[in-house]
Amino acid sequence: MCPCRLCPGDVNPVVNLTGVVEGSVRLRCLFSKNETIVRIYFQKKVENEEQIFIIGYDSKKPLEVPEKYRKRCSMDKQAATMELSQLTLADEGVYFCIAFNSAYWTTQTTFHLTVTANYTVPEISSWRCSEPGFSGSLPSCTVTCSSSGGYPWSNVGWAVDGGNPGDVLRVAGNTSEQDPHSHLWNVSQNATLNCTRPVNVTCVVGGSISSPITLCAYDALAASTQKASAYFSRRRCLPVCPKPYDVIEKKTNNRLCATCHARGSQ
Repeated sequence: MCPCRLCPGDVNPVVNLTGVVEGSVRLRCLFSKNETIVRIYFQKKVENEEQIFIIGYDSKKPLEVPEKYRKRCSMDKQAATMELSQLTLADEGVYFCIAFNSAYWTTQTTFHLTVTANYTVPEISSWRCSEPGFSGSLPSCTVTCSSSGGYPWSNVGWAVDGGNPGDVLRVAGNTSEQDPHSHLWNVSQNATLNCTRPVNVTCVVGGSISSPITLCAYDALAASTQKASAYFSRRRCLPVCPKPYDVIEKKTNNRLCATCHARGSQ
């Protein structure tokens, strides 16, 4: 038997596989159809280049499956495949299938298994919008995008009306946490949007896309603008002065008013 070290023989190309946490993956042993196979071992590489036996077939005797794989590993002898289910991140790594023909020559298939985890659909929440400043500054909205349970770590991406958000969106740093047991990631990020018109905003984490939300809605902006205009109408008279005129402010009857004066005139 050769359950714990690499056997000599023909080596086939590496097969790259990707599985998802809680999903399953199937490894197919590759060899010539003309060969009579009498023994198959599926093994995984561990520390120090050693290999552990997972499941197999021997025409002369049964092979015992280790307890950690017993309830989530099966083998199809006719198809020479192993199916590994209930995947975890710990299953990621290098696997081998070693097939022995009737002359006890071996053929090896090598598998590189990558395990990922799908992030939950991101949620955009905790949004709050400011009113326009009395100095003329634009209103803005701050939102948070969050998603959890994914692997590997992913950045947060934003989309504003399908265009490039870089012109109007200011992004803060990511807040990330990795679960010490499952090693899955929880990711969130804040972003602030300058409001010039109503826009639809979505965020993306690890390929999962949030539902769009509408920010800077017209009604909200109009209400804020009206509030600011009412303030100025009560407190100030603000003319629009052509250049090179200056605005001269004077207080009359408890109101702060302004008139246009040519530069240099009294």
